[in-house]
Amino acid sequence: MTKLSRRDFLKLAGATSAGLALSACGVKSAEIPQPTSTALPSLTPMLMPSHVPTATITPEPTATVTPKVFIEGVGEVTPKEGLVFTSTINDYKKAYVLLEGQVVRLKVDAFSNSDGTRTEIALTDNGIPLLMKGITGEWGGIGYKDLAPSDFHVASSINTWTGPNLTNKNYIDTFMNNFNMGATEGILDYGFYSKIPAGKELAVDEVIQAYDWSQFDEVTKFLAKSKKPYLLANIFAGFIFTHVNAPDWMRKMSNLDLTSWFKKHLEAIAKHLSQNGIPEPLAISVVNELLWHAHDRNAISQVWFEGDYLYSRLHDNYIKTVFMSAKELWPSAVLLLNDDNATEGVQTNTPLNAEGQVEFNYIKKMRLAGAPIDGFGSQSHLLARNFIEGKGTPEQNFDKNIQMYKQQLVQLIDSYKGIGVKFYFTELDVNIGGLPTDWSQKQKESLKAQLYAAVYETALNAENCDTVNTQGFTNESSWILDSKDYPYKPGESPLPLDESFKPTMSAFEIKKVLFAHRK
Repeated sequence: MTKLSRRDFLKLAGATSAGLALSACGVKSAEIPQPTSTALPSLTPMLMPSHVPTATITPEPTATVTPKVFIEGVGEVTPKEGLVFTSTINDYKKAYVLLEGQVVRLKVDAFSNSDGTRTEIALTDNGIPLLMKGITGEWGGIGYKDLAPSDFHVASSINTWTGPNLTNKNYIDTFMNNFNMGATEGILDYGFYSKIPAGKELAVDEVIQAYDWSQFDEVTKFLAKSKKPYLLANIFAGFIFTHVNAPDWMRKMSNLDLTSWFKKHLEAIAKHLSQNGIPEPLAISVVNELLWHAHDRNAISQVWFEGDYLYSRLHDNYIKTVFMSAKELWPSAVLLLNDDNATEGVQTNTPLNAEGQVEFNYIKKMRLAGAPIDGFGSQSHLLARNFIEGKGTPEQNFDKNIQMYKQQLVQLIDSYKGIGVKFYFTELDVNIGGLPTDWSQKQKESLKAQLYAAVYETALNAENCDTVNTQGFTNESSWILDSKDYPYKPGESPLPLDESFKPTMSAFEIKKVLFAHRK
C-alpha cells in the first residue's frame, strides 16, 4: 500500500488552504489541592465556533496581489516584503477590506518599548496587529516576537525528520521573523541511536561511539546561527526506552554500567556542542515521559512509573543521577522533567488529573532528595474533541470544559510556583481531528484558536512561566501529520500556520493576546 504524503493526504481530505499569508508571521509531600473555584485570567472575548469568520476552504485562485494599504492618520503605504496578501480572503472581509480594488484600510495603535521608544502598529478593526513601523520608518510585517513582552519566550521546535525544513527558505524566514527562541525536536530520538549494533552486548564507550550526530548537528548549528536561545529537548526520551523498545545493548548492561552510560551520554552531548561552538542551552528537558498511564488519568491506580525501562532498573537513582550530572555540565540551564500529563488523546482538558498530581508530588520529593529539577515541562498536545465532551451540546460543553481547563492550569502552575519550580509549555499543538463531522473547517479552526489563546493568556499571567513552545509552526512539518499512530482525521490542522505557511485563526488570536500583554 502506498503511503500518502502529508500534502497528498490533505488534498484528498479536501483541506484546501486559503487566507491571508503572513510569512513574518520525589518523601511524602503534600498533594496539590483538589480543583476549587479560582479567579481565572481574563481572556479576550471570542465568539463561539459557529459564529467566528475564518478562512474558507473552498478552492479559489491564490494569485498574489499588491494591495493598496491605507493607514489611518498616515495615508497610503507600501508594505515591505514579508507581508503578502492574497486574493482569496473574502471570508475575512470584516477584518480586511481586500475585495474589489484590493484596498486594505487599517488603523494605528502605539505602545512603548522597554527602552522608552514608541512603536506604531497598524491594526485591523478587530484589534489584530498586521504592520509595524520599523526604526527606519518603513512599514513591514510583524511577528509574534515583535509583540511579546521582552521577558517572554515565544518559541517553536525545529526539526528535520519531517522533511528538509532547513533548506526551505520560507520555513527559515518564518521562524526567524516570528520567534525569539527555538527548541530541538527529534534530534535525540530513534535516528540518534540507529547505528548502534543490534543484538549485541556493548561497552558504554562502544555505544557512544556509534551515535549518529547528523540531525543533531543540523538543528543545533541552525539554532546557533540564528543567535536565539534554545531548549535542548528530551535527552532521555521515555518513549524510546520502554520495556518494549529498550535495545539489547541497554538490557545487557549491569546497573553499574547503566549509571556510567547516563553520565557519559550527557558528557558526550555537552562535548559535542562545545566542539561545534554551540552555546549552552537556555533550558534542557533532561527526562521526557517518565510517567505512564492507562485510559483513566484521574485514577491513581492507572498511573505508574515502571513503563520507563531506565526507571524500572534504577528507580529514583536514575532521576537523581541524570539531573545532578546535567547540572554539573550545564549549571546555568533550566533543567526540566518533561511529560504529557495532559496529552496524548486522553483527558487533555484536565491538566490537574491524577497523573498531574503524581508528577507534581514526585518532582517535589526528588527536589528534597537533591535532584536539581528546575522546571516542569508540560508537552500540551491538546486534543480538541476532549473540550466538547459532556452531556450538553458541543458549544455548552466547550464553554464548561475550557473554563475547567484554564482553572486547573492556573492551579497547577501556581502549585509549581509554590515549590520554586518553573513551568514550561514545551510541545504545544491542538489536534482538531475527531471533531463533529458536520462542523465546517471554520468552526474547527475557531475552537482551536480559542485553545491557543487560553494557553498563551494563562502563561503570560503566570509569574513562573515565561515560555510557550509550539511543536513547530506550520502544518507542513507537524509530527502529527507524520505519525502513523496518533489520531487524526481529514481537516487536521494542529499548528498556527497551515501547510502552505498561511495563518489560521490561531495565528491572529495569539498575536492579539501577545499584543494585549505587550502594551
